[in-house]
Amino acid sequence: EPATTAFAAAPASAAPAASEAPALQPASESSKKKAKAVGFSVLGVAVLVGLGFGAVAYLNSQRKPEAQVQQYLQLLADGKAEKAAEMVDPGIDNSSRVLLTDEALASAKQRLEVVDVKQESKDESGASIRATYSINGEQHERVFTVDRGDKEYGLLDTWDLNDPLLVPVKISTDQISKVTVGKAPVELQQDDSYFGESTAAYSANFYVYPGIYNVTAPNTDYLQVDAQELRANHPDDLEAAVTLNTQVTDQLSDLALDAVHKFATACVTVPTNLNEGCPSELQDKELKSFSVKTQADGVTMEGMESFSSSETTFKYQRNKTEYMEYDEQEIDRSFNG
Repeated sequence: EPATTAFAAAPASAAPAASEAPALQPASESSKKKAKAVGFSVLGVAVLVGLGFGAVAYLNSQRKPEAQVQQYLQLLADGKAEKAAEMVDPGIDNSSRVLLTDEALASAKQRLEVVDVKQESKDESGASIRATYSINGEQHERVFTVDRGDKEYGLLDTWDLNDPLLVPVKISTDQISKVTVGKAPVELQQDDSYFGESTAAYSANFYVYPGIYNVTAPNTDYLQVDAQELRANHPDDLEAAVTLNTQVTDQLSDLALDAVHKFATACVTVPTNLNEGCPSELQDKELKSFSVKTQADGVTMEGMESFSSSETTFKYQRNKTEYMEYDEQEIDRSFNG
């Protein structure tokens, strides 16, 4: 429409009107893709970092110092003595550790059972762990020390267990040098007497992991050894000890009695009647007759080294002389061997 009102022209000195801002153009498809890629990358890094810290925290939660003690005791409970020794070196000489083997521990009559493992104290250098275990229903406690080790991969906690769980034991026998603990054979040493002489007794000191062990020795036709239980409960208990006593069998008594009969017969046989040990009355070359009237009917065994017999009755008669005629006589003698 034509203007109906006249306006005066603007002065020449007035500032020209500001031009309008250009309109925003929509982003291109390539820009959108780049923005999304950057966003997802940042989000992915954040997620990975979070997962990484979470994974480290979880793994370290599984690497608590008490877990080290738990693992060690469980190996002993499972009869894995050699794996346990890899975790904690027993720190004793080889002759004393011959029973710290799978052969001995796995064949134990009873092994320990883990009851409880809990942390008592912890600092930057290590921790103190109290463990409770039972043997045959009887509970025992032991405090272990665990040192903090170097970080694995610079992130994961490690712990070093310091204390092996060993029980000192002594095994003795009255006559034999070889025994078996569980299924593990061991050799004992002959004892010395107070005067430095060897005796018939044998003994040795060892270490074992807690448990109840059967100690046996081989039986023969002449010797019988009853198995004994070796109870190794706790390192602080009185020394765990067991003694095997040897008993002779009837076959050995019969063997000794047979020797007595043969010796008695030799004492009434020329020329063995002159042997040392025969009755002095029979050690004579001028006897008219001699014989065994009744043989000994038994022997008493004195351990494995000696015996004594019941009495043997002999008959004998001297040769008559110009002035004397002798009657038949009897004598009783027992024999030792």
